[in-house]
Amino acid sequence: MLFRILLVVLLWILAILILPALLPMRFPSYRALGIVIRTDYVVHVTLFTFLVLLLLLLRINIHSPTLIVTLLIVAAIAEIWQLYIPHRTYNIYDLISNELGVVLGYGLISLIALGKRFREKTSKNSD
Repeated sequence: MLFRILLVVLLWILAILILPALLPMRFPSYRALGIVIRTDYVVHVTLFTFLVLLLLLLRINIHSPTLIVTLLIVAAIAEIWQLYIPHRTYNIYDLISNELGVVLGYGLISLIALGKRFREKTSKNSD
């Protein structure tokens, strides 16, 4: 189990660290209702939300406190690493977006579990 977790996290780190190093990417900003939405922040949140959901789909115990802390550390390392990539820059808002993605992933899983319990409870009451 630990090997699978380490393998997934290692592959994820490689993907989010190597791909940006090889592919300079530009993300546009949009203005909506007087708010500027930077799509790169949305990408950061989405990538780390997806990582948490991927671990769940791989049937890895994502509720382990060690794994939660590891994911938060990985989210920080993913941004700190940008200090060493020539055409990339460190951005505190990217780091916050990474961390928010991990938290959002856990929030979605909690909502899914809550919905599942609610459906089970209502189906038992209707019988």
